[in-house]
Amino acid sequence: MSITIARDRAGKNMNRSITFSAARLPLGFLLLVGLVFAQTGQSMPRIEGESFAGQKIALPDAAHGKVAVLVFGFTKASKVPTSAWAQKINAEFGTHNGCEWYELPVLEDVPRLIRGMVISSIKKGVPENRRSHFVPIVQNESELKKLVNY
Repeated sequence: MSITIARDRAGKNMNRSITFSAARLPLGFLLLVGLVFAQTGQSMPRIEGESFAGQKIALPDAAHGKVAVLVFGFTKASKVPTSAWAQKINAEFGTHNGCEWYELPVLEDVPRLIRGMVISSIKKGVPENRRSHFVPIVQNESELKKLVNY
């Protein structure tokens, strides 16, 4: 797996490519998440929702005993980067038994009057093969923002 980092310094684009071993990436995510929780002293709040495939999901229970990657999005502008991450994670680890991933748009701040329309609109753009991992979240937004330092 490769990640390309582009930086603009004095008007020049500089590209760097970093290659990770697929076997080491889940361990890296686990260590990163573990370090974040250890440094903040916070535990992940329980979040519940229904995936676009109709499954009830409760985290962290749904990922118990597995390496889990949670991709949170808090704004409409996060659609492109969170979708890119989810697509890559699904391609690399979607069939691994010891790995679980979820794309979690946090929609608590969306007014209730239009929330259903927003969720319906989002669902139309999510491919079938990612719907079981796509879970809109409508509670605990402030706690989740604190958890990820947003």
